[in-house]
Amino acid sequence: MTKRWKICMFIDGLDEYRNMQKSDHSTGEDLDMPHKGGEGDSSWGVNVSISNDHREIADFFLELGNLPNVKMCVSSRELPVFEEAFDGFPRLRVQEHTKGDIARFTKDRLRSLGSSSDDVKYIVQEIVRKSRGVFLCVRLVTDLILDGYVNGDDMAGLKKTIDSAPRSLFGNKGLYMKMILLVRNDYLLESSRMFQLVRSAWNLLSATTMAFALRVYKDQQADFGWVIDAPIHPDTSSDIAVDLRAFRKQVKSRFGGLLECEGPEDEVNFMHQTAKEFIFRESVWNRIYGEVNDPIFNANLSLLSACIVEIKLKGMDLCDKAQACQVFTDDYLFVTDAMHYAEMADCDSEPDGQAADYYIQLVDKLDKP
Repeated sequence: MTKRWKICMFIDGLDEYRNMQKSDHSTGEDLDMPHKGGEGDSSWGVNVSISNDHREIADFFLELGNLPNVKMCVSSRELPVFEEAFDGFPRLRVQEHTKGDIARFTKDRLRSLGSSSDDVKYIVQEIVRKSRGVFLCVRLVTDLILDGYVNGDDMAGLKKTIDSAPRSLFGNKGLYMKMILLVRNDYLLESSRMFQLVRSAWNLLSATTMAFALRVYKDQQADFGWVIDAPIHPDTSSDIAVDLRAFRKQVKSRFGGLLECEGPEDEVNFMHQTAKEFIFRESVWNRIYGEVNDPIFNANLSLLSACIVEIKLKGMDLCDKAQACQVFTDDYLFVTDAMHYAEMADCDSEPDGQAADYYIQLVDKLDKP
């Protein structure tokens, strides 16, 4: 590295570092830092595997920081391994500077509860104290409080919710698991399908695309006929139209608020990357959806169907413009995505009977809608 360059780096979340080269022979629990229920970061239990990872990343940045033209600012929970590694360096405790912001954010979100009662003040104070400066924890806990309020919990019930709220995001008793386990049993089938669609998606799904994909399977029945028979360029009042406002609520309720629709395109995505990584673990999937019996659902066929409907909504102009002007708009991604899902569906266990017939018809629709 040439000495003419001066580099300043800001690195967040050293405590979240995991050496993924060993993840193939690690369980989900091996990648979690257990919490012992006490106060402060000293209450985070010792996991030998994770502690070794933390020493590895701390040593890496200490060595990098010895270079004369490199400056850096790193952040982490106050875990012993980092306290020892960075002892003597200038430091600040973020939670001491964000208490006011977190309190204002919490009061604003809980304004429907009223702001004058001592009970509400207690809830706000506990959220500020337990979050220790982590806004993601604040958001999840306030979601729990608001859900309880909407469901009719009185102040005693809401105080019980905040008192029992996990301090950790991860693990079998963490906030993420608590949120997803609150999903009603009769929603689990649709929840598992949403998860499979997100996991199989080639690109981010819009709320409309996911709604179309879910519509292919109703309960334990598959219906590809409406996809094949759907008109090209239908008007907005057609039966194909999606009630986006209702679907946003549906996504939130089926996934405990961890999956949401956001942005101008209402893209369906996890509320945070760590939530996605947690839910994607096989051990977590088995605990949440292990009892869901859904042998007919095929995520790739559903997504292929949804892309075909989206192409029909755009009309024939989509391909005509691409051929005439040699310009491929973002909408053309539905074509490339559909080809990908067709290939993946073909690699799945071979469909039989009616599903096989519809698969052939769906692929034919890509050639001539």
